[in-house]
Amino acid sequence: VASGLAGVLGGCDAVFSCLGASIDPSPARGWRSYAAVDVPANRALIAAAKSAAVRRFVYVSAHHDDAMKRTLQYVAAHEAVVDTLRASGLSYGVLRPTGFFSAFGMLLDLARQGPVPLMGDGRAVTNPLH
Repeated sequence: VASGLAGVLGGCDAVFSCLGASIDPSPARGWRSYAAVDVPANRALIAAAKSAAVRRFVYVSAHHDDAMKRTLQYVAAHEAVVDTLRASGLSYGVLRPTGFFSAFGMLLDLARQGPVPLMGDGRAVTNPLH
């Protein structure tokens, strides 16, 4: 991955990465783990940004608490990237949106087919942005 990035970021002021594995573990897609995709790909991008003297790196992680970091592979992989970014010496920002937006896409497809069943008593509210 890293060799393919050589010179690509030259002249860039900022990198914004939301690079990572799909949350859809469909066998048809050849799904690989978050640790196998998110971590090495973003580490290579961070190294390339550092080599190119990029001024700012922004990464999209996931909103979580400590327990989620210990128990969810998705969160652990994202935070491993954040740890690499912290240690890189680059000026950086980390966005941590809530929810899995791809999952909302699946609900949209379901809604296009007709009424979506109401879950719960209807009083719960969701906020996909934090």
